[in-house]
Order: sequence, then structure tokens, then C-alpha cells
Amino acid sequence: MKVVIIDSINDVDRDQWDQLHPQGVFRSHGWLTVMEQTMLTTSRPRYFTVHANNTLVAGAVCYILKKSARNSMLDSCMFGRFKKQAQRIGFSFLPSLVCCPTKGVGLHLFSRKDLPRPERQQAIHDLLAAIELEAAANNMAVCFNNVLGDETELVKILEGNGYHRSLSFPLNTINIQWPDFAGYLQHTRRINNSKKYDKKVIVHEMNRNRKSGVIIEEIQDPAPEQDRLFNLLSRNYRGHNQIPFPFRPNFLSCVKDNLGENAIILRARKNGKINGVILILKWEQTWYCTMIGIDHELSGNDFTYFNLAYYRPIADAIAAGAHTIFYGSGLNKTKARRGCTARRTYVYYKSHRRLQQILLRPWFSFHRNWYEKKLSHSLSLTG
Repeated sequence: MKVVIIDSINDVDRDQWDQLHPQGVFRSHGWLTVMEQTMLTTSRPRYFTVHANNTLVAGAVCYILKKSARNSMLDSCMFGRFKKQAQRIGFSFLPSLVCCPTKGVGLHLFSRKDLPRPERQQAIHDLLAAIELEAAANNMAVCFNNVLGDETELVKILEGNGYHRSLSFPLNTINIQWPDFAGYLQHTRRINNSKKYDKKVIVHEMNRNRKSGVIIEEIQDPAPEQDRLFNLLSRNYRGHNQIPFPFRPNFLSCVKDNLGENAIILRARKNGKINGVILILKWEQTWYCTMIGIDHELSGNDFTYFNLAYYRPIADAIAAGAHTIFYGSGLNKTKARRGCTARRTYVYYKSHRRLQQILLRPWFSFHRNWYEKKLSHSLSLTG
């Protein structure tokens, strides 16, 4: 077997890459192409590939995050609201070689499904060794972000290789268990311990939105309205993250061109004016509500956000036979009231300096215990 490090996904055969497992939209050739063509951040991709007999048998997606990447989610996770103060005095978990596709969760080391177990284990071992060697050669740590608890094989390997572990931001998901939207309404009523919750809240918000003249529909070609849709996404991202939207204006068109039917763009219009947009990605029976933009001034109190972010995608996912919807992190209580369950995600970190790795052990122990206590007070976590 031979490990090859590649700088562009365009240098990897699309069919061979998409045959690797586990599969998922955020590690797909199409999504990675979108990231390369439209992402504005300084992080650079590094694709680690393992080949045998001229065939791709394993791979991983990593990004080089330099110390200048001030908007790093890694530092946000480790320092919380004290991130800026920590960075000012020189404390940072950067630079790091981060192993996880952009927006991806539970997708780290991939291999061919038909690869015999001994060869697969060797391929994964070679991948991790190459990742650590590349990081050390560039004076970087290695970080595996957004690791799920059910990635048992990966967890065993990382812990066996001396990685520190802590909790990261919870991931909100909806597991679809109902044949229709009425079943979803009954579910929300039950989890909120209110017999009238669906009528008082969800049905009211849906009726108000419809009576306000809002029409939500899927669009196949975002290009004619690209500027308006991009502006909505950009304003929402900046408002929640205090940093600019990290994509070029042709982002939605590029997503649609590269992902086709695996990308759903829903647009909301109120009295003929666009007042909302959401990008939903899917892979088989799994949907991902990826990003949203709302014109709150135009929308007023018509509940466009809740209809565009939850009720319409959930209804469409149920009708399409999907089994899971991912809603990302943040707004945990709002999402819980609308049927989401928060799952634990983990971050694994290993410094390229042995002494630093030893000194970081108490910090990770403190951070893990503190974060667990913090989350247990506000959330019921699974995973």
C-alpha cells in the first residue's frame, strides 16, 4: 500500500472516492469541490489517500489551520467565551492539522467496504501515521473534530495513540419515526409535556406564516436570484458568528452544479419579495439543514424562520422516506422543543511536542469535566 497526499480533490477519481465508506455528503467529491471553488478562508485542504494496485482503498480529508485562523472552532470549543482573551496572550490550539470535512460530523477515516479486514486495518493505520507525520513536519498538532460516540473503531485507535479527548459542541438531530407530519406534531406535544403544544405553537406558526402571504418553494436554479439569496445567507452568518460569510457569491449555484439532487434550496417569498432561504443537503436517507438566511425586517412576526428551518424540511423529509435530519449545533433549547435530540460530539487532540502533550493532560481533564457539567444542566444528551 502507498500513501499519497493530494492538494486538490480534482486530482482524485470521483467514482473511487465516493465508493469509500462511511459515505456522507460532506466528504463527497461534489461537496469538497464546492469547498475548493468557493471557500474564502485561509485553511488549505490536504487529502490523504491510500492506494493498492492503482486503486484508491482509503482516504481522509484534513485542513491546515494556521495560527492566524482566528475564527477557529477548535479554540472556540476549548476556551469558550474567553477565546479572544486567550488568543491575545498567545494561548491557542493552533496551528493544527484538522481531520474532518467542512460541516462534516462522524466522517474521518474512510476505506473501501469490500476491503478485507486486515488490509483495512493496515490502510487506516497508514492513514493516521501519514497524518501525524505530515503535521509534525509542519510543526502542527493533529485534531479530530466532531467525532461521534458510535465511531468506536476510530475512538479506540485515537485513544490507543495517546490523543487527549474532550467534549465539543452538541449535535442536534431528529430521528424520523412517524409516517406523516401529524405524527411529528404528536411527538412534539409529548416531548414538551403539553397536550395543546402542537395547536398552540407549531400549527399557529404555520397558519400565521401562510396567512401572511409567505410561499415556500424549492428552486432548481439559484443563479437568477443569486445576489439576494447570498445576501440573506451572509447577513445571517455574520449576525450569529461576528465574522464574514466564508464563501463566494456563486456558492449556491456551485453547490447545485456539483451535488445536483442531493442539494435542496428552499426559497421563501412574502408578497413577491424573497424573505428567506435554506440550503439542505442529503445523502441517501440522511438530510442536513446546513445554512439559512432570513430577512427579519420583511418577515416581521410571520414565523418564516421556523417554517423554513423546521416545519417544511421535516414534512418533506418524512414524505421522502428520510430517517435522520441533522440540525448542527447551537440553539439547543429551540431545537429540542421542535423535536431534536442533542448528541455528544468529541474533539481528539495530539500535540507534535511530547512535553506539551503531557502538560495538556490536566487541561483536557478539566475541560471535559467542566463541559459535561455545563451541558448536563441544560440538555439531555445522547451518544
